[in-house]
Amino acid sequence: MSIIPLGFNRMSVPFQLLRAGGTLANNGSLKAKYEQQLTSQIQYQYGSDSPYNASTTLAIQAQIERKTQNTANLKNSQNFLTASDVVLSKVASLTNDAQAMALNAINTLTSAEERGTLAQSVKQIVQQFFSIGNSSYEGRYLFAGSTTDIIPFEWGADSTYTINYTGNESDVLSWSDTDILTKSNTNGVEIFGAISEPVRGKIDLNPAVTASTLLADLNGGRGVDKGFIQVTYTIDGKSANYEIDLSKCVSLADVERQLESKWNPYFSLKVEFDGKGMIISLPPDAVNCSVKISESGRGTIARQLGIPINTQFDSENKLVCNDLNPALISTTNLSNILGAHANATLIFAGTNNDVLIESKHNGETYTDADGNIFPLNGVNFAIQADSNITQGNESAAYDPATQTVTIKIHPDNTNANNIIDAINKASENNIIPPFNAKLSQTDSTGTALAGTGIVSFLPGFTINCGTTFGGVGTDLDLSGIELTNGKRTFNISFNDCKTVGDVLAKLNDPQYGICATINESKNGIDIRSRVSGADFCIGENGGSTASQLGVRTVDLDSLLSEFDYGRGVSDYDGPGASATAYYSSVTANSGLLFRAKSDGKQWNDYVIKFTQTTDVNGKVMVSIDEESKTLNIAINSGVTTAKEVVEAFNSQPGAKQFFDLQLDDTKSSNNGEGVIYLGETKTSGGTNGGIDFTITRNDGVVLEVDIHGAKTVDDILRLVNEHSDNTDHLLKARLSKYGNGIELVDSSFGDNVMRVDRTLLSTSAIELGLIDYGKEFRTNTDNYEVAGVVINDDLLNGSLLISAKYAGNYGNGVSVEFIDSGELGFVWDAAARTLRFGIESGVTTANDIIKIFEEQASEQVRSMFNIQNVVNADGSSSNGEGLIGANSAILSGGNDVILKGNDPNPKEVESLFGAMIRLQAAMEVNDAREIERAAGLLSYSIEKFNGARTTVGVMLTSLDNVQEQLSNENVRFQNTLETTYYIDYADASLAYLAQELAYQASLQITASMFQMSLLNYL
Repeated sequence: MSIIPLGFNRMSVPFQLLRAGGTLANNGSLKAKYEQQLTSQIQYQYGSDSPYNASTTLAIQAQIERKTQNTANLKNSQNFLTASDVVLSKVASLTNDAQAMALNAINTLTSAEERGTLAQSVKQIVQQFFSIGNSSYEGRYLFAGSTTDIIPFEWGADSTYTINYTGNESDVLSWSDTDILTKSNTNGVEIFGAISEPVRGKIDLNPAVTASTLLADLNGGRGVDKGFIQVTYTIDGKSANYEIDLSKCVSLADVERQLESKWNPYFSLKVEFDGKGMIISLPPDAVNCSVKISESGRGTIARQLGIPINTQFDSENKLVCNDLNPALISTTNLSNILGAHANATLIFAGTNNDVLIESKHNGETYTDADGNIFPLNGVNFAIQADSNITQGNESAAYDPATQTVTIKIHPDNTNANNIIDAINKASENNIIPPFNAKLSQTDSTGTALAGTGIVSFLPGFTINCGTTFGGVGTDLDLSGIELTNGKRTFNISFNDCKTVGDVLAKLNDPQYGICATINESKNGIDIRSRVSGADFCIGENGGSTASQLGVRTVDLDSLLSEFDYGRGVSDYDGPGASATAYYSSVTANSGLLFRAKSDGKQWNDYVIKFTQTTDVNGKVMVSIDEESKTLNIAINSGVTTAKEVVEAFNSQPGAKQFFDLQLDDTKSSNNGEGVIYLGETKTSGGTNGGIDFTITRNDGVVLEVDIHGAKTVDDILRLVNEHSDNTDHLLKARLSKYGNGIELVDSSFGDNVMRVDRTLLSTSAIELGLIDYGKEFRTNTDNYEVAGVVINDDLLNGSLLISAKYAGNYGNGVSVEFIDSGELGFVWDAAARTLRFGIESGVTTANDIIKIFEEQASEQVRSMFNIQNVVNADGSSSNGEGLIGANSAILSGGNDVILKGNDPNPKEVESLFGAMIRLQAAMEVNDAREIERAAGLLSYSIEKFNGARTTVGVMLTSLDNVQEQLSNENVRFQNTLETTYYIDYADASLAYLAQELAYQASLQITASMFQMSLLNYL
């Protein structure tokens, strides 16, 4: 505050006037400033008025603005989580009721009717769960993940009693504080367990390394740094370093281009790919030169590229780099995931003319549909110049003896494009092995000039320009998978898929109800089910796709302990069954029961004969022949009673050592007074101890299978395939060709029906899927055909059907020949597998052929084949009187009998919905075993639900803490603004009053100074 000083000391009037005006203006400005502060309540209007306070204020205001939005986000998150918590409290109440019902159903005293009633109550709870799962708040579904506008749960299609989850596992996130991202939701997987655990691909789908592989995908997806590598050349004992810039490289093709750069002042390096990594070499003319590659400075780029650093190599020794382990990504080509193509680069002098050769298939060799085997590795590509060849008429030929493809070109008028066309045309026409040729990108100087470079060679010479290598693995079978999910089966083909992303897109079609992704390790595929209340299985679609991708739910390595929903396969180690035989005459009270004293199948097939006694008194005589397995009982037919037979059997030595005989009273009481007549019976049903199940082949051979020691599916298959009673390997156990599980293929033939029988007290055949639950046996399941052929079908009454007598492929390929030999005859040529008939032309009829076959064919041949008349072409019945002419044909169309088992290792969504649906279904059919399993699944789901609900509570508590923190921060921010921005009203008022007084004083002094009176001039 300043007041105009008194105008003394000889100051001129103008100066005093100037001084007074300045003082008044300054006082007026300060007074206006204080007035503005009082009006606006802030300390300054411009940052320049208080730079430090202004910068602090701006920072605080920015924080307040952000915190205000954080507070709004926080409030929104609290609202949605609170709504979720309220809804989940209803679920908790219902789960308590459901668990009580499950415990009641497990009780052995609960009747079937009571369980049926409980099932209806469970059904009501399922309906309520479904409604709760689709709860929404402010137009947003609470449990749909990030797809908040899509209803998360739907009932299964085709009226299947299942529930499908359409949401995802993603979170809805918002900033609740400057550096805190907060969830405002919980999804159906966390709460209800609505997506299954994944079927994890067991196969490492390590993509093949090619020139197009991105550097970012190498090393499991960790990528490669940007920078330089150092190449040290040693030429004639002198060393020099040269740095190669890889900082702008995106793919391995870019790295290849930099290493092969012709601007290199020393020697350009040559790069090839073997499917795993790079192979680096020197040109043949780099004599007296060696090279080593090292890091530049402290970099790690060379090692990240798999290059063995500081390892010397020369023109005769290549540098083989380490496996680059590229990550599996959605754009990975399917042709690269199970192996690599053989390749070679044909390098010619000049530019724009190098050619890359690549096989069309993975592997070292390729077998075509006709069984022809072509080499892929080690195939030489040679050039032969011929002046007679005109441009555009180049050709390629293959010499299998030397494994060489020779391309004929003009000596100086053929370019790379001409060579490529010649190779590809020859490959398409199967003239050479399946190779594809294309331009090498590292040799190109521009798109317009690519492939136009001339390839010049002296005529007459054949020059080998490259040899293929690096072919490994196999091709992916694109026949696809058979998926069972939601009580429906889908056959999904991948024939139209090119990349991993195409496969995932097809699998993620909503109709299948699954979720397919690349796993976290980026080396395989995970497949999960979205459908609760049904089994989930992945099998084959006639090929090997599921096995190659490692997603088959039952494969050779599947553990038996995981079967039957984790209950495993039980091994019966108890005693076997004793062989028995029943014999009964027509009279009452005459039934007899024979039983072997020891268990075991060696007591089967004992023939028990009742013969007429030679004793004059009619005495019963008992004898046994162990070698012929015959037990003979001599009786007085029609006189001897059953009781007398039992007494004689037990009193005479021999047979009683091995068998027990008693009256048969299994169907009714038996006093043994009925008489016995002559006849015979045979023992059967004996099994060895520890046998779990038996397999009967078509030819009657019985295989007893004991699974003791078996741990995997492969062990079970070997037990059958290497069984001592199956040394001819006519019975084969394998994984199902379609779908999943184990199937038995029987190539034997006979009057028996292939079947699997479980032994008493053993359930392993059921748990392996070979027999249905609750059944004792299973017979062949698939339709089968017999091999056959109709011959002379154009002849009236002369056509014949010649066929195998039994199912199987043993008749396929058998030839039928009618030879005009002048006389009727038949021969079975076993070596040539030919049914050969001699006929007399113009005389032999169809009936003659049938007759001669019956008369001259051996019993074995007649048991294998059948010949009969067939319907004429006009539909009338053939009488067989038509003449047979010289002709021939081949039997075909037969297939083996197959017994296909169930999938023994089904997966499921272990969700709250699934547990309740399973529980309801088990209650409805009074299945105590499944009720117990479903109750355990329910307990697990409830435990998981309680954990998820607790998490929601913890999230709410955490948000409360953040809210309190935001509130405290706001108070601190306001306190700071009180100092740096807002005024102190009392201080500002006093300052304003003081400034006003100063202003008045200045006015008064000024007025006094300039009063005009006489005294002023004295």
